[in-house]
Amino acid sequence: MTEKEKTEMKENGMKKRIRWVLLCLTIGLAFLLGGCGGNTLSTPSKVQIDPITLTLSWKAVGGAAYYTVEITGNGETVEKDSGKNSYSLERLEEGSYTLRVRAVAGSDGEKKDSGWSQSLSFVREHETGLTFALNERRDAFEVTGIGSATGEITVPDTYRGYPVTAIADRAFYNKSAVTRVVLGENIVSIGEQAFANCSYLTDVNLPINLKYIGKMAFQSCRVLATPAVIPTGVTELGEQAFQYCRKLPSVDLGNAVKKIGDNAFDGCESLETVVIPDSVTSLGNGAFARCTALKNVTLGNGIRALGTDAFRQCTALTAVSIGESIQTIGDYAFAGCSALTSVAMENGVTELGEFAFADCTALEQVPHLSTALVRIGRSAFSGTPLFAGTEAGPVYIGGWLLGYTGNSMRGKTVANGTVGIADYALAKCEEFDDVLTLPDSVRYIGEGAFSDCAKLTGVILGSGVLRIGNEAFIRCVALSGIYLGEYNSTAGGLGNSSLTDIGDYAFGNCTSLSEIEIPNSVTHIGMRAFRGSALYNNADREAYAGRWLVDCKENGSYGSVAVTDGTVGIADYAFYECKGISAVTIPDSVRTIGRGAFYKCQALASVTLPTGLTEIRDYTFYRCTELVLPELPETLTRIGRSAFYKCRLVAEKDESEENRLVIPAGVTEIGDFAFYACTYTYTDSATAEQKNGGIDI
Repeated sequence: MTEKEKTEMKENGMKKRIRWVLLCLTIGLAFLLGGCGGNTLSTPSKVQIDPITLTLSWKAVGGAAYYTVEITGNGETVEKDSGKNSYSLERLEEGSYTLRVRAVAGSDGEKKDSGWSQSLSFVREHETGLTFALNERRDAFEVTGIGSATGEITVPDTYRGYPVTAIADRAFYNKSAVTRVVLGENIVSIGEQAFANCSYLTDVNLPINLKYIGKMAFQSCRVLATPAVIPTGVTELGEQAFQYCRKLPSVDLGNAVKKIGDNAFDGCESLETVVIPDSVTSLGNGAFARCTALKNVTLGNGIRALGTDAFRQCTALTAVSIGESIQTIGDYAFAGCSALTSVAMENGVTELGEFAFADCTALEQVPHLSTALVRIGRSAFSGTPLFAGTEAGPVYIGGWLLGYTGNSMRGKTVANGTVGIADYALAKCEEFDDVLTLPDSVRYIGEGAFSDCAKLTGVILGSGVLRIGNEAFIRCVALSGIYLGEYNSTAGGLGNSSLTDIGDYAFGNCTSLSEIEIPNSVTHIGMRAFRGSALYNNADREAYAGRWLVDCKENGSYGSVAVTDGTVGIADYAFYECKGISAVTIPDSVRTIGRGAFYKCQALASVTLPTGLTEIRDYTFYRCTELVLPELPETLTRIGRSAFYKCRLVAEKDESEENRLVIPAGVTEIGDFAFYACTYTYTDSATAEQKNGGIDI
């Protein structure tokens, strides 16, 4: 070995000894410090930022009293303490930041603060000041409030990495600081009252992807002047959606809207033209009421009914064309349209509501009235020139008797060719000839048509009348004779008749009417049609009108009822709440039992039904809680809604075959709740178990 090699070996050995000495000194020092001053806390790990909540978090460090967060950005470094293992970054201003965390031992002298965690970069993006909430699926945000935003507000397409898809209910409600809103293209829903009463909001867009506009969404945005262009995804406009948007200049409903809610554009005083597309099938009550600048309206072919007040007090509207698709014109639909001079009506309309064109003071004529009409409501044309400048007597339009001027019909007749008598047309008329004879052309007698005609003594309906409306002759106290059809002068009695329907209270309180012949054509008599008449007042218990049982008197203990043989019908609610009836026998001659005929006869335990009965109507035996029926007629085809609601129906024995109520095979329709809660508890004879029996549908 050379001298050089010996020298290098000696130096290497020295270096190894020095390293061992240093290592021992380090370990000893650490031991000494640990024994004298405590352990250093672990450095926080798993430091991360939740992008949705902007919360900085880390794994908790055992023994830490609190934590210090160092925030470096915007030219400065600050330290913030947190008592938990998280810290909100919500209040940071826009900008780029570097974040790190350390655990602090606090007053515990046995422990030392940890070192700083690894640095984390964070960018605080620009935000509008609005408040947001994550939806239930945690995949999108909705705007919940205005927060610190004012003036012109932009709702962003995204927020913290997620789309902004909705404006929540009442999010901007009553916020006068909002003047303009730009909605992001991801918005699909505007909630109820979202912008209601934003009284200084002048401009808002409806994004192309919008699908829902809630009730009162823009109600009372009085200076909103942006044309409302409804996107194709919206199929329904909520109730009062744009009500009282007095400056709204126009609305484009597109071709997808199916329903316009009640009062949707009520009080939009700047609207001049409205085109309702064929897609709209439902036009709500008051939808365009009080649109005082509205001059032109186009009604689409999809609409079946114009709701109550639909265009009420549209005082600039001069003409309206009602297409063949429209079947019903609601109450007050065009009332108070004082500039309306022309109404074109196709033959689809079947019903014209009360006061429909009342106070249309410029409406002098209606060139054509629908030939399909079966009802014209009370005062449908009152306050129009149709009632002005005519001599005293009946007022007609398109084959309908609308009313009369003056106070007497003496010496006057209903004109030949008259099709219908409008609701309350001759109500309270003071004078008539001894017998009022209607021409055979008359088919419809409206509700209350002759009500309170105290001096009307006799009526011949004619052969054409199909229906007598509710309360048609109520309180005609002098009425002692009426032929419900033509008068057969040869036989001296009732001749041909087309009558099928007599309405509720039709002859109520006709105190001189002691008898009446009901034509064979009648299939329905309404509730208490003869209540208070002489034929009711003179009855001991059940009251009959011709061959119809029409009412009963609840006079103490009632017991059983045997409907007179030869009776053909029982009127609606004939035994309504006659609580003392225990049994009813109905002969086979009865072919009709009315709606609610035995409604809440709570003591009724047995009923014998006629063998030819085809229908048990709605509510017929509703809440007859003691009723037991051994069988139903084989001829039945329909059992109505709530027909046997909470009836017992079968005896409380066991669930043997003979104790079941069998529904006939011919029944094709059973209404909702027809057999609701028709159940009981019984003891099974074979097992001695308690079981539920009966029906519950």
